[in-house]
Amino acid sequence: MAKKRIILDLTDEKDGVTGTGQYLNAIFPGKVLCGIAGYTKNIPFLVDCGSFQGLDNIDQLNTTFNFDITSPEFSILTHAHLDHYGRYPLAMSQGFHAPVFTTYPTKTFLSEVFLQDCLKIEKRRAKKLDAQSLYTETEIQEFEHCMVPCNFNQKIVYNHNITIHFFDNGHVPGAAVTLITISYPDCEDMNIVITGDYNNRNDFFQVKPLPEWIYELPNVSVIIEATYGGTKSSDLREKCFIDNVVRALSEGKTCIVPAFSFGRTQEVLYKLKIAQDMCILPPRFEIFLDGKTAIHTTSLFQNGAFKMHPNAKDFLPDNLTIVEDKTMRNFLIHENYLPKIFVSSSGSGSYGPSQTYINKYMNNPMAMIHATGHIFPDSKLGRLRDDDSIVAQFFDTDEFSAHAKQEVLVDFVKPFKNLKSVFIHHGEDESKKELAYSLKEICNASIHILSSNKVFRMISDGTSEEFPRFSDSNVPIR
Repeated sequence: MAKKRIILDLTDEKDGVTGTGQYLNAIFPGKVLCGIAGYTKNIPFLVDCGSFQGLDNIDQLNTTFNFDITSPEFSILTHAHLDHYGRYPLAMSQGFHAPVFTTYPTKTFLSEVFLQDCLKIEKRRAKKLDAQSLYTETEIQEFEHCMVPCNFNQKIVYNHNITIHFFDNGHVPGAAVTLITISYPDCEDMNIVITGDYNNRNDFFQVKPLPEWIYELPNVSVIIEATYGGTKSSDLREKCFIDNVVRALSEGKTCIVPAFSFGRTQEVLYKLKIAQDMCILPPRFEIFLDGKTAIHTTSLFQNGAFKMHPNAKDFLPDNLTIVEDKTMRNFLIHENYLPKIFVSSSGSGSYGPSQTYINKYMNNPMAMIHATGHIFPDSKLGRLRDDDSIVAQFFDTDEFSAHAKQEVLVDFVKPFKNLKSVFIHHGEDESKKELAYSLKEICNASIHILSSNKVFRMISDGTSEEFPRFSDSNVPIR
């Protein structure tokens, strides 16, 4: 009699950096299921359900799913970034009402700030297209109700077949590395480790390493991001942000700093604070924080939404003023010509008050615009970067990146004693290929690059296979 084995099918929602979402289907022994002889029970589930950004066909991608969204029995949300949570309200409007397991800080940031921002984005999209909104406040509330907040390092029992653990991840507060263990009587366990967007450090909180017992688990598969999978730390440019800001201010220029509301804004403010404390940045220069989402998120940092390093709690620079409304913003940019710093959302320059500041100062020789994050080519900052006609100075930097570089990602995978397969996603094609090459050099596991056109099948004997997504992947296992 053939040995009983668990099957886990994995498909990816996208091939690029944004729009993260994996559909997984755990299939268990029995009689017959979907043409697979000897299998009768399955548990489909979802990891993340994010919005697409920076793509030509973004509207189509953000309004549809490549699978039956009503079928997942549960979901995992790895962290509170739009490209990981942004389509959950849409899923609610189309019949998804399953529990979404996440961490306490992630739910706090979403409930307190980001879900309302998500709704504003959808209303803006609908107005631009003269169309009806795909979801409303009702779906936002349904998503909040479906979120199940969990502690780090705690065993979460979904049912007698599936357990979940969340572990520290330095990407942003609340982000988690997730372990999903799939069990069935008389079968070997399957252990799926999901990095989410990953970093092993964070300026605001301690990132504890994975516990040693995880590395001893049998039959491990890792789903790993590759945003900077082709970049080594030695490839990064020298840190320049503070030097550029101080130089611009000394020349009498105003500094425009577009920053993403969650994580990046607070890092920028902390860097300015440290520069003041080190007497590099004179505290006489005024610093202004603008953007409702950035302001509310900063307030959550201050008010203990997560466990912060004691030395990071006082992260706000001196001489910081909150821009309270449009009237105050207009006064500052039209009446006050003293050199100063504006930190404002969004980080792409395409939304929020940052576009107002950019429009005002882009043709001013006494201004500097300093990007602090990934620049999408079709964003406002992307167009400015490639525009030689702008008068203001323009700089960008990769020093604020919240994603691990290649050697950190390789080191994440290396300690697993019983690694069977690695699945690479969330990166440009070249980054994924370079990370795959590096991993092949240090481990004997099968390495796969996830594709929206394929089904990847893991089996609890440690083997893995690939099938075209739109053909019958439910073939008998060998």
